[in-house]
Amino acid sequence: MPIQFDGRVEIQEPVERCLPILAAACQRPRSELEAYWNELQEDAEFLAAINQAVQDVPEFSGKQFQHLSELRPYRCMLYILTRTVRPGIFIETGVHNGLGSSFTLLAMKRNGTGMLHSIDLPPVEEAMLDQGNRRMPEGRPSGWIIPEYLRSHHRLYMAPAQTQLPKLLAECGEIDIFLHDSDHTYQHMVFEMGLSWDYIRPGGLLVCDNIEANDAWSDFERGMGGGGHIIASFDTPTRVWKHGLLRKRGPLA
Repeated sequence: MPIQFDGRVEIQEPVERCLPILAAACQRPRSELEAYWNELQEDAEFLAAINQAVQDVPEFSGKQFQHLSELRPYRCMLYILTRTVRPGIFIETGVHNGLGSSFTLLAMKRNGTGMLHSIDLPPVEEAMLDQGNRRMPEGRPSGWIIPEYLRSHHRLYMAPAQTQLPKLLAECGEIDIFLHDSDHTYQHMVFEMGLSWDYIRPGGLLVCDNIEANDAWSDFERGMGGGGHIIASFDTPTRVWKHGLLRKRGPLA
């Protein structure tokens, strides 16, 4: 699907192509996930809330989204995963503007249950910006784009993941989904995945963003015995953006 943003035309993978992979990862019928995708596309209130949030922000260059798929298959995937797994506890590292968090929180609101715990530090160091992260809009806090009506399912921790993640995991004891979307260096990705894996319940999911950055995902997935799945938002000669999913063995409640 051609998407124009920041003056570029990019070809992203259609969300429909992701659905069989998500269904296999969650061990659910594809028809169930298609129903969640359809309900997301019909949510005019959510689309309007995102457009209202970005309309006067210079970094979005006056962009108004016509369809939620324009906000990337990755974020639509988070909605569908959250609707399917119905997590009670979902921990993510990396929030930035809060677009991905918004999709997860929308699914939790529809589920009527769940808490999203987010750990973040805005990318200000050149090393983080070199990973493809953009600077936050001036004066905006992490997660600023999240619609107000979704925030009751959210807890935000502004701290380094190296210190906050071990503490949060110990407090939660067991979690349903962990999402890595912060520092994409090999060492940090392995740290987050390895630490969180011990706390993911049987049947729960580990999700890792930007697995194309290095070999951390492939090494970890192989070390856990394989069985992972890969979804692409972009997979072209000009742009690659992929996401890994690994389900912990055991029944998915």
